[in-house]
Amino acid sequence: MKPDDLSPETEVVDEAVALAQICDCSLDDLKVPQQNFDRVNPDADGRVCNWYLPYFENAFYGGVMTILRFANFLLAEENIKQRFLICSLGDREFIAKQIAKAFPGLADSEVIMLDSIEALNNIPPSDYSIATFWRTAYELLKVKNTGLKSYFIQD
Repeated sequence: MKPDDLSPETEVVDEAVALAQICDCSLDDLKVPQQNFDRVNPDADGRVCNWYLPYFENAFYGGVMTILRFANFLLAEENIKQRFLICSLGDREFIAKQIAKAFPGLADSEVIMLDSIEALNNIPPSDYSIATFWRTAYELLKVKNTGLKSYFIQD
């Protein structure tokens, strides 16, 4: 669950301020190549996929379940290590437990909370990065240490 020490008003203001710093796209951003094939590990067994997700309460709900099912497939069938970057304040352990409960094969996957500018600046490198929600596309836009970027679109 989200931290109990934050009032709903404080939480909304904090998240709005953080979003205002992140959710922006300049002309310079658009000039930067987003696909960098040379950054994809030639050894398929060593590849990593970073998933950019909003905070969620239930891994068994609609879109999140579909994303986790796809991540589990990539791990099981392609041996691509999965990492989940949660673009919000919140409880990392809760999210990790939700993921493991829904897909035990993903239990060892790293979960990182992107809850500060420092966290955004220290995103681990990956071969693939996938935004899953309109807001997460802004975080991914600024990421430079990944090979290929995608947006997982659902209805």
